[in-house]
Amino acid sequence: MPKRLIVVVCTLLMSGLGVALIATSPTAHASGLADGAYLYVAQGSALHVYQFGTWDEVATVPLPKLSDGVRGMAMDPSTGALFIAHGGDGGENGNGRLLKWDVANGTTSWDRPYPFGVDQLAACDGRVYLPTGEAADGSTWEVLSGDDGSVLWTFNGGSNPHNTICDSGHVFMGGRRAEYLVAKTLASGGRVEVGPSPSEAAGVRPFTINADDTRAYITWTGYRGFSVADLTTGAILASENFGAVPASFRPSAPSHGISLSPDGTEVYVLDAPAQQIEVWSAADVPDHLATIDVSGLTGLESPCAYDCLRSGWLLHSLDGRYVFVGDSGDVIDTTTRTVVGSIPALANDRHGFLEIDWSGGAPVATSTHFGTGH
Repeated sequence: MPKRLIVVVCTLLMSGLGVALIATSPTAHASGLADGAYLYVAQGSALHVYQFGTWDEVATVPLPKLSDGVRGMAMDPSTGALFIAHGGDGGENGNGRLLKWDVANGTTSWDRPYPFGVDQLAACDGRVYLPTGEAADGSTWEVLSGDDGSVLWTFNGGSNPHNTICDSGHVFMGGRRAEYLVAKTLASGGRVEVGPSPSEAAGVRPFTINADDTRAYITWTGYRGFSVADLTTGAILASENFGAVPASFRPSAPSHGISLSPDGTEVYVLDAPAQQIEVWSAADVPDHLATIDVSGLTGLESPCAYDCLRSGWLLHSLDGRYVFVGDSGDVIDTTTRTVVGSIPALANDRHGFLEIDWSGGAPVATSTHFGTGH
């Protein structure tokens, strides 16, 4: 079965939704949608739902508690639960919360506070892998029950816990101030440190993985470009440098966005100083394929609780046809490599968006917040 194109369990399909309903008003609940693909964007105090192709907002779900700042978003395809991390990301920004939302019914299951920060989580097989925040000291990822949000155990990842992917029995942990991406095998407990960073400043930023969990494509703090790494040995195979880093981008990541095409052949990488997306082959020694101009990526997100710089994020659609540009709002057609749409909420969001597909009145497939190979 292809990874991440996973049919939601039968109990969800039998939830009594009946005939699929077409949401014709932006105030409609995001449940029982017509067959098709939708982009869910958690931004401001609401969850916005956009239909692929028309890019119309077909549903808006008020979620007032998200006004404290969305830090991450993930859906567990085995249960149909959408998890949204919000609030503080540790340290001076305080502690955070995790909201569980029932996608099929369009209702909040619970919203749980924690005595630690939260950040970009991952959800697999009934468990949530939650980093304790890029502003937090330490290197702790909390493993939570997807049923009630209780803490099951703790993992050690990179310092200042930030971005997370789980896949096929592996968890990948990127620390905001770590020189290495940490790859952990759940069954054996084995651990591989992938790196080090080619930048003078330590920090794993957005990254992605291929379908076999053998290659990672990583962006870094203070580095304009990306690296290709071997996930089995931890070695950096190649690093592509796009040029000098402007002073205003040095504390952060000028390439804060990377996404692998679903078939694993191309990688899209953000070049924020140039307001461009660079397209490369996903080989161990990549070839440059194209440059695409995009809008936005300057100034501050609004509304925004904190951490408001428009630094960007990239995500392929499940079928590989589109790439979504966070903090820009642009939608790229990967066939023509041109911008073909604009999504307003996405122009002010990089932490919380993903694809959910509907069929027969039920959610049946999802991407993660990371554009990975499958």
